[in-house]
Amino acid sequence: MSRPPKKMARSVRLSTATGRAHSILTRLLNATAFHDRRCCMVDDEEFETTPGRLQATLGRLVAAGLVAIKGLIYKRVVPTAKLLRQQDPHLSIKESERIARAAGRMR
Repeated sequence: MSRPPKKMARSVRLSTATGRAHSILTRLLNATAFHDRRCCMVDDEEFETTPGRLQATLGRLVAAGLVAIKGLIYKRVVPTAKLLRQQDPHLSIKESERIARAAGRMR
């Protein structure tokens, strides 16, 4: 007897993100829009969660290609071009990549 196929994990999208993932993505997009240089360290208290839970959520967001983790010592969460394009579909690929690179350089 054959087994039913395993359910594939649902891909996280900006429009379907809920809970902790949604608050992380919202905080990240707002910080990028307002050029907030103090934002989004991996151990940031503004995410209001334990480090283990934050790492699990960030892992899902990184796997979905929505965020990237930059830095060796002080790790920061930065948006990817994919996240920026989901937030604003009228944004060109080139422009979204430029914004993502600029967000990665903010300290």
